[in-house]
Amino acid sequence: MQKIRIRSPLDLLPLHVKQQLTAWLTTGGSHGHGMTYTEAKARLLAEYGVRAQEGALCRYFRRTQRLTAEKVDAVLSPDNSTLTVTINVRLNQKNTEES
Repeated sequence: MQKIRIRSPLDLLPLHVKQQLTAWLTTGGSHGHGMTYTEAKARLLAEYGVRAQEGALCRYFRRTQRLTAEKVDAVLSPDNSTLTVTINVRLNQKNTEES
């Protein structure tokens, strides 16, 4: 497994700030579908004192959404006798054939 590479100062933010930023970009805003990068930039500066450009926020958001694309679903049967867990992951396979 490869170590995660730090690509941006936004990746160094505390977890609660990253979660808040992701929430703003996904469910914040006046229409409920996420605020614009310009709005998020202003709010990030106002609430946490962190400066970031719109392009950096865009790249951060795309990166975090790609990393969280894996999904776990848990469904309990109506009679509470069976719990079904479905885990969807993306595997990166490398060509390991030897000549």
